[in-house]
Amino acid sequence: MRVVSFLPCATEIACVAGLEETLVGISHECDYPTSIRMLPRVTRSKVAKVESSQAVDAQVRDLMASGESLYAIDREALKQLKPDLVLTQGLCDVCAVSADDVRQVLDDMGSRAELFSLNPMSLEDVLESIQEVGAIAGSSRTAEAACRRLESRIAIVRAESSERLQRLATKRPRVLLLEWLSPPFSAGHWNPQLVEFAGGEALLASSGERSREVTWQEIGQVECDVMILSSCGHAVQRVEEEAVEQLDRPELKAQPAVQNQNVWVIDGSQYFNCPGPRLVDSLEILADILHPWIDSVGFVPAMFKPRHPGVCRLATS
Repeated sequence: MRVVSFLPCATEIACVAGLEETLVGISHECDYPTSIRMLPRVTRSKVAKVESSQAVDAQVRDLMASGESLYAIDREALKQLKPDLVLTQGLCDVCAVSADDVRQVLDDMGSRAELFSLNPMSLEDVLESIQEVGAIAGSSRTAEAACRRLESRIAIVRAESSERLQRLATKRPRVLLLEWLSPPFSAGHWNPQLVEFAGGEALLASSGERSREVTWQEIGQVECDVMILSSCGHAVQRVEEEAVEQLDRPELKAQPAVQNQNVWVIDGSQYFNCPGPRLVDSLEILADILHPWIDSVGFVPAMFKPRHPGVCRLATS
């Protein structure tokens, strides 16, 4: 079987399901695992590389208003790869090439490739996608074993987070998770579920609902104990720079998270925004941040360092 993936989470799902050796083409954004980075690319972005999230947002809105896709498919490359299975998505036209666009190109080519669309809205959906992709490609046993390992890690986080909350008789920390800063977008889909499983209370978002644009006024009306900034497609350093620019806003300065230096910048391309196996890493990151106890004494923020790369605390004073 020859497999082409049109988005990073599909590439990660294919690999964890035991299909890495069958991958022959990937999207321009696929970069994990590192062993796939030399594969041919079948897409490119039409959004020019610019620094600010505001400029990116403006380009995206202009393209969508004109009815254009944000991505271009390399038809010739796809034709030469002769895929049997194509993995794509129908969840978000901003995140990757849509399933409809891929289907149209395949039809124009006369390709008989099977098209499988990933549309996860929860951790359970991600695990189900791993099993479905494994079944389609004849790798069910490997896919099921991968899901059992992920389920075990999820169960550990949920149990430990619950135990810590009970032991310290503390309320769930209130978490504001933003996936874009200018304008601000609250992170929906699976992210509120991650916050809940890690022992927190998600603000301005609900499990299973799409991410949405929020106003600074809305943000100012809630009190968050922890703020997570995980911009999709932006490097950590750039997100830090933009976050610092926004900290003078009265809606942010008054937040307990800002006052207590509990604002975190996380690589959104690797975690939280990519609905693949590393959502479980994202869950573990959240648990580390929400419950950094060294013993029953309590919270020790000055000594805490998370165990995953691409995570840093923002200096807010």
